[in-house]
Amino acid sequence: MLCVDGIIFTLQRVGGISVTFRSLLNYLDLHNVATHHLIDGQSLQELDQCLDPKRGEGAGAVKTSVRHPRALERYRSCQINTPEFEPSSSSSSSSSTSSINLYHSSYYRVPTNRSVTSVLSVYDFMYERYRKGPARWVHTMQKNAAIKRAQSIICNSKTTLEDLVDFVGLGRDQTVCVVYPGVSEIYKPISLGGDFNGLVERPFILFVGLRGGYKNFKLALQTLAELPEFEMRCVGGGSFAGSEFEGFSDNVTSRVKHMGFTTDEELNTLYNKAACLFYPSRYEGFGIPVLEAMRAGCPVVSINCKSIVEIGGAALQMVPVEDPTLLAQAVLGTLSSKRGDIVAKGKANAVNFSWDKSNFETLQVYKKLGLNR
Repeated sequence: MLCVDGIIFTLQRVGGISVTFRSLLNYLDLHNVATHHLIDGQSLQELDQCLDPKRGEGAGAVKTSVRHPRALERYRSCQINTPEFEPSSSSSSSSSTSSINLYHSSYYRVPTNRSVTSVLSVYDFMYERYRKGPARWVHTMQKNAAIKRAQSIICNSKTTLEDLVDFVGLGRDQTVCVVYPGVSEIYKPISLGGDFNGLVERPFILFVGLRGGYKNFKLALQTLAELPEFEMRCVGGGSFAGSEFEGFSDNVTSRVKHMGFTTDEELNTLYNKAACLFYPSRYEGFGIPVLEAMRAGCPVVSINCKSIVEIGGAALQMVPVEDPTLLAQAVLGTLSSKRGDIVAKGKANAVNFSWDKSNFETLQVYKKLGLNR
């Protein structure tokens, strides 16, 4: 039997990792793969059928147990096959944890039972590249221990796999593969009327995600300064801090708007209305917003970020240097007569990424490791 450690759901309200595991749990349920889904702590997300498969279309194969967290739970080994395990009364299971033979953590934890086979998803090496001090030391120590314990490792891109080899290396008996995340079918072209984006207000570029450090928000503001007729709308990343706008005039900052909490449907509308998704990140493990935008028919302007080029390819409007003037020209190019071709390339590229494909490939990893169903 499979045990999925849902620790990620206690660590973040939104994010690519939790989207990945929520999709995986639903897939396992729909395909009747007996699974114990353990959440050690208070979930920060509404899990719907992950918490209660009977609400959805699944067979009820995924049983979720919410447990009281220990001190520093996220940094501790996950307890399975132990007398301490007691499912919560709201999510009991008829299956015994003693049958667990395969463990998959959502965020760099190892199982307490040494005889259980461990699968580990590795997402990026941001901490190793950009963080310093205790935050990096603690994260890297936990991640490296989980990597060395795992019998099989799933990387979300070839870029992450290369970083894994460079920063940690692989054991002689470990297997590793690349399983690309998918993109939700929520993201699609919609009819807005009017011109290409249905806008009656001034055109805007869309910035999605965190903004600090390597995410290059300052470069986005510099590019906006070169586009006096444009606004920039931001989704995610929390509210603005005053320090983010230091050195920029009111003429620039007055044209930047944070959209607050945005549903997937609202984000899809923004993709449909935007001149482009502006994605100047220097480093990513994958970059789900790039594919969301392409699937919605929104051009993507980026710099030469290795993983973004890996997944976006020729469909990107990629500028090889961090030059605001050249990036502004790329943005304007998305409004030219070539826009139709740019959109068509993006849609064709996004078709290569789906959650069904991603989850199917993950299930094949489980089967190769001897998952008992």
